[in-house]
Order: sequence, then C-alpha cells, then structure tokens
Amino acid sequence: MISVMFVWFAGILQGVFWGLGNGGGTMMSGVLIEMFGLTNTFRAFAIGGAAVLAILLLAQYTASCLEHQRKERPDYELLSDSEESKSEEPKEVLDEKPTSKTT
Repeated sequence: MISVMFVWFAGILQGVFWGLGNGGGTMMSGVLIEMFGLTNTFRAFAIGGAAVLAILLLAQYTASCLEHQRKERPDYELLSDSEESKSEEPKEVLDEKPTSKTT
C-alpha cells in the first residue's frame, strides 16, 4: 500500500516541476528574447543543447567502454569461495612435517 505521505510529496513535486519549471522557463526565455533578440536567443539555446548532447554522448561512450573492459576481465574468486575451501578434507597444517616412509 502506498503511504499517504508519498502521494502528497509526489503531488507537491509535480506541482513545483510543472508550475515553476514551465512558468519560470517561459518567463526567462521571454526576458532573454527581449534582451538579445529572437535569433540570438535561439542560437544560444541551440549551442547549449548541442553542448549538452556532446557531454551526454561522451558519458555514454565512456560508460560503454568501461563496461566492455569489465566484461573482458576474468572474474576472480575469493579464497573462501574456491573449490579447495569447499572440500570436506582438512588441509595439512604448515607446522606439521610430512611423514616419509623410510625403508
């Protein structure tokens, strides 16, 4: 069951996003158009959008390369997960000297 507080906060967040985001963006764009003109404002937003696109493409390429490198590396097992530690036979203690048969 979704709590009432979660629904309340989601409503507040949506109100802030749609109210302040769209309204503030429209007002800021209007001020920029009045100050710099329609063509220059459009060019500035186009350059800004292209810069954000370049950053996101670079981040995606970097993440893809890192994931590819991670897949190529062999997975290492912890000593506690190795087959030797899972066997039921106890290991020889290093302090004990092995007994040798003398004839």
